[in-house]
Amino acid sequence: MSNYKYNFQHYDYTKRGYLSFQTKKVEALINEGKYNLAKNILKNVLDLYPSDRIALMQWAQILILERNYQQAKEVLESIPKEKCYINLVALYEKLGEWDKIKFLYDNFFNDSIDDNKKYYREQKIYLSGIFGDPLPVENPTYIDLQLYDYSDERAISHIRKNHSNNSDSNRSLFGGDVNIEELFYKVKDYIRLHPERGIINNGLLETFMFYYPECGTGINSGLYNTFSVRNIIAKDKIITMFPHNIDNANYDVCYFETSQSKHPVKVKSGIERFNSKYKKD
Repeated sequence: MSNYKYNFQHYDYTKRGYLSFQTKKVEALINEGKYNLAKNILKNVLDLYPSDRIALMQWAQILILERNYQQAKEVLESIPKEKCYINLVALYEKLGEWDKIKFLYDNFFNDSIDDNKKYYREQKIYLSGIFGDPLPVENPTYIDLQLYDYSDERAISHIRKNHSNNSDSNRSLFGGDVNIEELFYKVKDYIRLHPERGIINNGLLETFMFYYPECGTGINSGLYNTFSVRNIIAKDKIITMFPHNIDNANYDVCYFETSQSKHPVKVKSGIERFNSKYKKD
């Protein structure tokens, strides 16, 4: 790690430049799953600037990805709450510490909804539903409704509309042999039994990755052997699920038995999707 200090001295970086450089390196290492290398850099940063907020939040992020939630909580709670309350709500949700969530809701969620602040928006809508306040948006989106007043039926309808083999959307699609409703409830059961396997995303959702050979396809690629699930943190409330090749080292893959067909699934090609959407009779 001495090379980084040498570069800092050699190019006479300002504090801001140095921290920006290290932040980007750490972010890349986290995405590659190289947590120890990232922590080594952060140790050097925190030796120089022990109260740097970004470095502390990245340290907490690694601890969360390693599922060291209590240690992550200690780090985040050392930062002024107004600077990290979004992260704290997500972590307290995972830990079930609702008294602390209520404190943050009462003290930091008083602003009106700002569509440019995605995670604030999601958490305010969700917590408004939890604590019995009115839905704070007009013309709510699908995810707004799910966060405020969750419905399995609404979720299944959304997945079928956007990710079934009959969909005309330009998204990854489950194959025709996949029973989406059966798979949906199988996943719910798994999440309920193994909530610790989810990886917290920024905001209010977490991700599960499941192995399912040839479950679907992307737009311009072959068959996928895994699918991704987005659910509300620590709950079996699924927002969406879709075929997804693993492209992030942070995810570990979950396995479960399925009664789905073992034969290769039938999937639409990109041309077939285009024709079904635009071809006139």
